[in-house]
Amino acid sequence: MKTRYLVHTILAMMLMLFMAHSAQAITTMGNHPFYQPPLTSIGDLYTMVAEKKWEIKVGFKAAGIGPVYDSFMSQVGKAEITKVEYEKGTTLKWMFYRRNGEGPLLIDNHVVWESDNRIPAYEFDIDHDGQRYTFSVPLICGNIALKSIAPITVPVAPVAPPAPSETVAEQPAPVVAPATTPKLMPFVADLGLLYQVDPATYLVARIGYEHYLTDNVSVLGMVGVAPKLEGTDGASAFIIDVFANYNWSRWYAGIGLGGWISDGDDDIDAEDSDLDVIFNVGSQIYEKPDAYKLSIYAEVRSAVDELDEFDLYGQVGAGLRVHF
Repeated sequence: MKTRYLVHTILAMMLMLFMAHSAQAITTMGNHPFYQPPLTSIGDLYTMVAEKKWEIKVGFKAAGIGPVYDSFMSQVGKAEITKVEYEKGTTLKWMFYRRNGEGPLLIDNHVVWESDNRIPAYEFDIDHDGQRYTFSVPLICGNIALKSIAPITVPVAPVAPPAPSETVAEQPAPVVAPATTPKLMPFVADLGLLYQVDPATYLVARIGYEHYLTDNVSVLGMVGVAPKLEGTDGASAFIIDVFANYNWSRWYAGIGLGGWISDGDDDIDAEDSDLDVIFNVGSQIYEKPDAYKLSIYAEVRSAVDELDEFDLYGQVGAGLRVHF
């Protein structure tokens, strides 16, 4: 019963943390560009599409519209592309970007423009499987966004854009090479050792996903296993951990909650399943741009109901973390 309650608690916690920042109110653009320099013409848009076709495929899959990618690539060069200016309150279903213009592709859902200043963007339609997808690309950052999806009906006159606009002449479609499936959205993986004071040593292997709430604050959710390697106490466990991290320069530090779901005896404190408090700190030691980042981390964890017995059941550890 205790183990099932623990699993439900951790899963609910992870769901709430990941959903908490699903809506994004933004007042500036250009700090986290998908493409640099800013777009100044439709030709620049075509160049971006041709150069970033792999990343666009990744973004479409992560956003749940992977099958639309081929239609997008074949139609964008023939679409009627309109330059518009979005006013305060304009809402986009999602937008993908790179944090500070570097690293992995990220996606924000329900993006709302909340500045009094208008933001210029290119807007165009792509038809796929009976649906019309209206895409938006702000000029300053090249971040591809989905504005709306609607059924295709009988042909109608072009709908006026949301603000004063100008229609830009079509240019020849770019030549796009056949695409292959790229690596999907980045994940985080840990491999390390964890030592329990009342002696036991565990191997820790976790994998998860990190979502940035701001430039510095992120939420990291991980699942994995902690098989016992040696020791007179403790038992192997399945782990579900959620961290709130603060990131600066090459460093990060965080606090979290973890589910330590043991296959040991629940009547023995050294072996039972627990809800843990976790402290985590680390530093990046190597980076291959647009591929992966390697860091070292240290961790301290203790069961919530055993904080006063850390000298017996507390755990300390260290290992390697890979963002890829």
